Amino acid sequence: MSMVLDTINEGYYLQTPNGKPNMLRERVHWICARASGRTVLDIGCSQGITCILLGREGKNVVGIDVAQASIDYALDALSAENEDTKRRVSFECADLFGFSADVKFDTVIMAEVLEHLVNPTEAVEIAGNLMAPDGRFICSVPFGINDWIDHKKTYYAFELFRLLESRFEIQDFALVGKWLVTVCGLRNKDSGRVDFNVHAEAFEGYFRQIERDYVISQAGMKESIQVFKEENHEHKKEISKLRDQLEEQHMRSFQEKIRQIEMVAEQKRARKDYEAKLYALDERFSKELKDKQGKITALEIELAESERTRGPQEQDEPPVLQQEICQQYEQHDLQKTLLEKEQIAEESERDIQRLRNDRSKLEDALSAKDAEYAQLKARYESAQGEIAEKTSAITEHTQNLLHERMRANDLTRKLEEIRRKYGAGNMMTAGADDGH
Repeated sequence: MSMVLDTINEGYYLQTPNGKPNMLRERVHWICARASGRTVLDIGCSQGITCILLGREGKNVVGIDVAQASIDYALDALSAENEDTKRRVSFECADLFGFSADVKFDTVIMAEVLEHLVNPTEAVEIAGNLMAPDGRFICSVPFGINDWIDHKKTYYAFELFRLLESRFEIQDFALVGKWLVTVCGLRNKDSGRVDFNVHAEAFEGYFRQIERDYVISQAGMKESIQVFKEENHEHKKEISKLRDQLEEQHMRSFQEKIRQIEMVAEQKRARKDYEAKLYALDERFSKELKDKQGKITALEIELAESERTRGPQEQDEPPVLQQEICQQYEQHDLQKTLLEKEQIAEESERDIQRLRNDRSKLEDALSAKDAEYAQLKARYESAQGEIAEKTSAITEHTQNLLHERMRANDLTRKLEEIRRKYGAGNMMTAGADDGH
């Protein structure tokens, strides 16, 4: 599994929306403001922003981190600084448990390190050994539940103070955003234990602020969930409407396709009827033509016989006249038949063209309906996608709300422990006074 890297530099320069304070930047500035002396060791320096800020203000800073990628980032960031800052700041990929130095540092910083360790006591002891006798130890941890993938422990004030008081005397502390930050000096034989009664009011103020933030966050989440529910309801109504439109459009399209199929079948039947009529006309014409030709042949034979039986004077005019009459009748019948055939053919062609035009119009109308159906389908799918996104957002908000509720319950439980602790301490103090 790859190492989980911190991105403190990106967080430091992040522009927060609506003018809200960047609490990560506030925490870094709180730590830098309390660094004392000339030499500083930053344990777990990450991408090096704290070291660079202190180097700009004249501190000689050494930053160490176990992640080579973080050190490379820090060195790249340092390369953009001026020469004086570059000379004062150095970075080293090193493990605290194997790190050694020839000098004692005036300030040792350990920001967001202890929560990553299963046994942080040894780390606290090593940090104390690297400090000058009058030096400062500045420490910060996430306050309360912070389910980061690499976190091993959850710290509230009691847990952190009990850990630090074995080696240090706590001089100052604060809650900056979601981080509990402390300033310590080395413990000596005259140092006492941490008096939590002295800090009770500050603790209650911190809890009050956390609870207030939780209430505000919860109210905002409830409002957001209500808005999402209303939007989801409207989307469902729109989807239902679109579904009805799609079903109606699909039915109309189906009926239109059936009508088109019937029209095509009707066109085929009409064409077949016209072809049958044309075939019948061809048969009739052929038959009549054959009959006419037979009659003409019979008349020719009859005329030939008549010419042989008649005299020379009788053979001049009548045969010619008879032949002209026959030709005129034949030409008249032929023209009449051809005219009828042409008229039928023209009527058939007009009907076929009309059917083709109707079919083209039906195909255009069907294409338009298909396009409309595709648009409705796309709108339906888009609405489904929006509902899925809204549902996912509601689920995420609900999970965040549950997480904040668990955190508030845990904070309330810790506050009750503090109050019981204060109560027990006050009772013991009162008993001792009675004994004197």
